[in-house]
Amino acid sequence: MTDVSVNQQIAKGSYWTVLFRFVEKFISVFSTIILARLLIPADFGIIAIGMVVVGFIDVFRAIGVDAALIQNQNAGRNLYDTAWTFKIIMALLAASMLALVADSAASFFNEPRLAEVLRFLAIGMAVTGFENIGIIAFRKEMRFNKDFTFMVSRKLVSFTVTVLSAVILRSYWALVIGSVLTNFYTVALSYYMHHYRPRLSLASYRELTSFSLWMFANNLLNFAYNSAPQFIVGRFLPTAALGHLTVTKDICSAATTAIVVPINRAAFPGYAKLSNNLMKLKQSFLGTFSGIVAIVLPASFGLYSITHLLVPLALGDAWSETIPLMEVLAFAAGLTALSEVYGIYVAIGAISKLARLTAIKLLIFVPLSLYLLPLNGIEGVVWAYAITSFVVLPLVFFPVSKRLSLSVYDFFQVVSRPLLASLIMAVTVRYYIDLAQNLLPELNLILMLAGAVMVGGTVYVGLLLILWILVGRPKSIEFFCLEVVQERFEKLRARFRARS
Repeated sequence: MTDVSVNQQIAKGSYWTVLFRFVEKFISVFSTIILARLLIPADFGIIAIGMVVVGFIDVFRAIGVDAALIQNQNAGRNLYDTAWTFKIIMALLAASMLALVADSAASFFNEPRLAEVLRFLAIGMAVTGFENIGIIAFRKEMRFNKDFTFMVSRKLVSFTVTVLSAVILRSYWALVIGSVLTNFYTVALSYYMHHYRPRLSLASYRELTSFSLWMFANNLLNFAYNSAPQFIVGRFLPTAALGHLTVTKDICSAATTAIVVPINRAAFPGYAKLSNNLMKLKQSFLGTFSGIVAIVLPASFGLYSITHLLVPLALGDAWSETIPLMEVLAFAAGLTALSEVYGIYVAIGAISKLARLTAIKLLIFVPLSLYLLPLNGIEGVVWAYAITSFVVLPLVFFPVSKRLSLSVYDFFQVVSRPLLASLIMAVTVRYYIDLAQNLLPELNLILMLAGAVMVGGTVYVGLLLILWILVGRPKSIEFFCLEVVQERFEKLRARFRARS
């Protein structure tokens, strides 16, 4: 596969993976809105605590076998079968550990109901280890349309089962049942969608083990950092406060990190193919990162500007305490999304450095949040998360810049126009909302929010194009987007002429 075709595959893969994330997050937010009407914040809090414990146990089996298979362009049956065997062993061990710590976790969080929840979730955890390892080929071969079908089907089943259970039970058990039954369905679907039939084997255990050590360390530290806010809030504040934090993070993530993760998911196999050509890898990385910046920055600024409309409309008055949390987390989530560079670190062989940076984030966040918690409550924890994300962001790009010979000017070219356009957009949207509330106080919140989104989108896209023209129309994200639009327009015009 040529360098050009690799970049084309990254672009196509990004389309499918971003489309999935939009579908997934739409379903997740829609599900959260429905469940917020059927359940109470304390129900979400119980499950949030349970997911912290599950995630902590689950991270011990995150040894990077998927990445190893994608990175190794010559992986054969022995490596695939060994990876599948590893996943089964780790899943069974993790599930057993989860069941054993259930009572201790319930005592630690002072939530007796947690023990039974964790034991039930352990069943689902054990099942996931048997998922067909062959579906990794969808990503490795960059057949992301197949990956899209697999993941969307799983998400739709999760939504349906969870909501129906909530309607019937009106209890946190609906969330538990939805999670476990979805795991069973996912395993069955993996064998239906891919013909590969794995066998138990440890023939290539040395090769997998050597690759996975730093992957495991990074995954463990990354989990600790991402779970630390919920862990601290769950330990020192009421369960309802954790429910507020969890829902707020989910919504902010839907607008920021949820967009970046799928793009990087598509880019990683391409980076792996280009890892021996640093110049091509540099061009591919800058192209991918410019697309991420152009999406994440307006999403963060836009979410901040509409928070006081979005919360009462989407969640209801019972969730009004999340408004100040969401205003801060909108930017924190954006900074976190920009620092999601896992794929390029693996491609340049710097996963150990990424693990060290994650450790630095953890060492900054934990003491800072414990200091701010007594002063500002849950808002102090959120501010600690935002400050940590801001401080660490430049450090994340230093190893990448050194290896790929990236300059400060390279990053300035990528960031400057979207940042300026996003800032002006946010000010404009805030002014529009204030003006609409003063002149049309009876205007429906839905119409006001829709108007704010339309104004923000128009201002951002217009300013971005104007700034792009003013700097000489470089071959940047704006150029390629216009090229795609023009290509689609020409195809539509050709079809129209053919019919006429």
